[in-house]
Amino acid sequence: MSRPVSKFAGWLARAPVQDKFGLCGLLALLCWISYSLGRRFSHLPLRLQHAVSWRRFFQAPTPGVLQWLDIPSYLQGGVLAALFIANIITISLHAQTWADVQKRAGCLAVTHLVPLCSGFSFSLPAHVYYVERDTFHWAHRWLGRICVLHCLLHGSVLGANARNTSLGAPLAIPLLAGCSLVSILPWTLAAILRRWPQLGLKVHHLLALIATGALFYHLIDRVSSYRWVLLGGICAGCAWGAGTCLHTMWFHRSWRITSRRALAQSFNRLLWLDIAVPMDWVAQPGQYVQLWMPHLGVRSSLQLPAFYVASVDTVHNAPGAPTTRMLRIVTRPRPGVTGRIAQAADHATFSTIHFPVCVLGPYGHPPSLGQYGTVVFVLEDIGLFRALPFIRHLVQESRSRKNTVRRLKVLWQVRLKNFNHSHWVGDGISQILELDRMFDRNDCPEHRHRDDRGFDILQFTTHILDTQPVDRIRYRNRTRLKYHFHAIDIDKELARLMDGRGGSTAVSVCASMSTRAAVRRVVHSRTSGDCRLIDLDLEPSCEWWADGDPFVHAIAAPRESSNTGRVFEPSSTPTAMPVAHAVPEQATRLSGETLVDDRQPWQSDDSAVRGQSTNHKKWVRQKITEGGV
Repeated sequence: MSRPVSKFAGWLARAPVQDKFGLCGLLALLCWISYSLGRRFSHLPLRLQHAVSWRRFFQAPTPGVLQWLDIPSYLQGGVLAALFIANIITISLHAQTWADVQKRAGCLAVTHLVPLCSGFSFSLPAHVYYVERDTFHWAHRWLGRICVLHCLLHGSVLGANARNTSLGAPLAIPLLAGCSLVSILPWTLAAILRRWPQLGLKVHHLLALIATGALFYHLIDRVSSYRWVLLGGICAGCAWGAGTCLHTMWFHRSWRITSRRALAQSFNRLLWLDIAVPMDWVAQPGQYVQLWMPHLGVRSSLQLPAFYVASVDTVHNAPGAPTTRMLRIVTRPRPGVTGRIAQAADHATFSTIHFPVCVLGPYGHPPSLGQYGTVVFVLEDIGLFRALPFIRHLVQESRSRKNTVRRLKVLWQVRLKNFNHSHWVGDGISQILELDRMFDRNDCPEHRHRDDRGFDILQFTTHILDTQPVDRIRYRNRTRLKYHFHAIDIDKELARLMDGRGGSTAVSVCASMSTRAAVRRVVHSRTSGDCRLIDLDLEPSCEWWADGDPFVHAIAAPRESSNTGRVFEPSSTPTAMPVAHAVPEQATRLSGETLVDDRQPWQSDDSAVRGQSTNHKKWVRQKITEGGV
């Protein structure tokens, strides 16, 4: 045995239990980072089969009581239970007296404080660890709560010491650290984070700095060896902050933090941000960025709001100027920095303002949807902009024969009074539909033998809730853009699309909590393992429709279709109905599809897709046989 190994074995034999616990946690973190990097850079990524029953069970949502306790899934509940059991064993194993338990609790409090030092942003750690941002937030909250529990257990020593000594500086400093950590707990509640996200973040950082400084002073005063552990955590936090800056410099191809010019437009309750970035800057569909806007004031300089990328377009500037990319962000203004930007834009000429901004990112690892046969998007309101990059990317890959998607269904529920941007949406959807179009041999003989044609895999259905149709419009059989004037019937739509004839199914939802719950109930009720649910989140400050909305209740508990919902069923006989509001012209002619008033029998979408994607199916089967997909 070599000398370093023998020294390490001797230290391990003499080390207390809490030191071994910290060593095991460090080894587990290193193993997870190695697995994440291997899965990211390996040509043969490690993937778990979605058909495994235990995986489906662990991904299922928990009952309401566990949801209230911040345990959203059984998998997270199992991880949390294992963490609590490990802490209980560590704190009580071979403990002779209550003083030993209190001492171990103090050591474990410092150990759990180290992974909480993640810099000024969670984006880069979540990106490196290859986990979702919400999962990283959840782990951060529970590690902090366990740290507070250990602090309270260790702080019980103050009760015994306070009887014999006065409350001087040696006791006031650790008391300040403990009170600061306990005061953070209320600001981690979901209700406060939804209502005051930026205020809660600032208070959280302030209390964390006070607690860390007081605890570090206390460890130095007690000449504890764990002062080096806390110092390592502080250095790790500084390293994460420096890594965020270096990551941004690498993507911007500049060795300094460069400000970009942002164009902000505010109209019809939406805030549009167009940011010019270098041509080398590439964002994948579903990634997000963080914006630092110090020129908007002191309060804005202390915030790093995260926004998902709606689109990235190439802009050809004047002759001689370099070609740039235009990064487009769409959000709904909320109290805070977005509200101030929208207010300033409303008072400006043409409701447009220019200001410099620093773009940090991109971050995140979006899910791969090209491996599924059927992809369904259930969207509400501005959730459409969250899913548009995925839709465009799937259509482009289908056109170049790089995925196996046969059916791409988009269900978008919207209120025109809250979303009056159907013209811009229509242009985007029209481009995607034209890109996906299968050329008719009679109309386009020159495209008869081309291999870059679309397969008509996309069907876009808009559910408008706050208006009624003026005319009794009926759809042509092959129309891929449809309108309905009732809420989405989740059970009916998903049961029709998840029939197994289109291969494995991925259901992506970006909607209010009630709609998400309805989709989860339908997806997790399936016994087969050929379906996966993907939650697409928005900014924490996103505000969906109120729970008391009757249309939302119609989604959670679907009822029989009314006359309004049956107007667009060509096989039914139309009846007279009251007209509430006229549908805007740009809404009824969204993509140029022809709406006709014929009485021919209506065919299902499945038969239309089967008739239009025969070549695609043959190609998919050939690629699967060759092992190319």
